[in-house]
Amino acid sequence: MGTVKISYITYRHIISRRAECAEWHVELVMHRMAGVIAAPTHIGRLGTTPNKIELYKLADGDPCGVCVSLKCLHGETWVNTAFPLGGRSLQKHLRTGKLGTVEQQQGSLFNNL
Repeated sequence: MGTVKISYITYRHIISRRAECAEWHVELVMHRMAGVIAAPTHIGRLGTTPNKIELYKLADGDPCGVCVSLKCLHGETWVNTAFPLGGRSLQKHLRTGKLGTVEQQQGSLFNNL
């Protein structure tokens, strides 16, 4: 995938939005974001924007997984947002086909970026 960038505004936005829910959400998302981008277990599109994809990973021992939304602009990949995603939400997105395992989605999502 190459370099993934995050703007300071997006970084601050992620922190402030996660802090509204719980301080541990901030810590979880910030500590896991790079690992999710580097080696997601699930990938898909939660929305309809063609230049965005979502990556997901649940690390052993974490209370929930982390979803990182990436967008491609002018050939660069940027973090759009990141948030905790619990098991029930993951199962819903798997059932609707919005997320799938990396093996299931191999190459299909990146064709439009």
